[in-house]
Amino acid sequence: MTVLWPRLNSVHSHQLATELAALTLEELRDRSAVEHPDAAPNETGGSKVDTGKIQRLRDEALQIARECGLDHTVPASRREGPAFDRAVTRTLYETVGDNANDLWSGDVWSFITLVVLPDLAAWRFPNRTAERMVGGVMLRNTFSRLWWRAHILGCDLLDGDRHLVEDEIVTITERTSMMRHPRFLRRYARIAGKIALDSDHPRTEVMRVLAPVARRRLAFINPAVLSDDEIDEFIERSLWSVDIKKALEDRGVISVEPSEADDALDTATAPDSTDQLDEEVRTYLPVSEATKD
Repeated sequence: MTVLWPRLNSVHSHQLATELAALTLEELRDRSAVEHPDAAPNETGGSKVDTGKIQRLRDEALQIARECGLDHTVPASRREGPAFDRAVTRTLYETVGDNANDLWSGDVWSFITLVVLPDLAAWRFPNRTAERMVGGVMLRNTFSRLWWRAHILGCDLLDGDRHLVEDEIVTITERTSMMRHPRFLRRYARIAGKIALDSDHPRTEVMRVLAPVARRRLAFINPAVLSDDEIDEFIERSLWSVDIKKALEDRGVISVEPSEADDALDTATAPDSTDQLDEEVRTYLPVSEATKD
């Protein structure tokens, strides 16, 4: 059975956000609740989430925040905030669920942020701007952005030993062309991270340079029709092109002469002309498409 979370509509959300704006973190903690008189789930398509589950989300997120430095007297530091994001994401995703049809609604995140976790949102983002406190902008709300990243990338890339950092996540998740293909995104993040590790250069810088190239190449294929191995091959061929190496050198990321092996790889993978690029892309098209004149 599909579980539906309460929704707090835009009018009530902004009213509540204004009401809570002047409260201290301790007062916000005391105002937290698992229900609100103006919040209700969508009327069709599933059953209302149990209040016990909402309370569990509250309890577990609060415990994680405390472990990251929350004491309800001062805002999160620049270290504590990202640490909280990383630590709470899996709990948030596993508790709220993966029903994107319901959770894409900003009204759900208004309820979670303003009613269930208002003190944690204000602690994480002390400026308390509307986009952080009220749902509606999926990639900006305090908690919906974390849920969306987990839904697209998977939790392992966000809290594992080699987890992505904020700049890397923003680079790849706030680009529509890549975000619409979660499987491509996940494999791109792993391969780009490996390239950065093998090159012994800062991963964030390498991924920042590689992302635009991946987006440009993505315009020529539909990852939905490719196997995982084909996606891996396409990404690797794209990222290890001559143009990439030059971009890395221009930014000071690569400062050594390419090896003989690199030269061989460049010769095999880097398109020298539009015709060669077209031929390379045709490799990844379905037979029916690749054979069209």
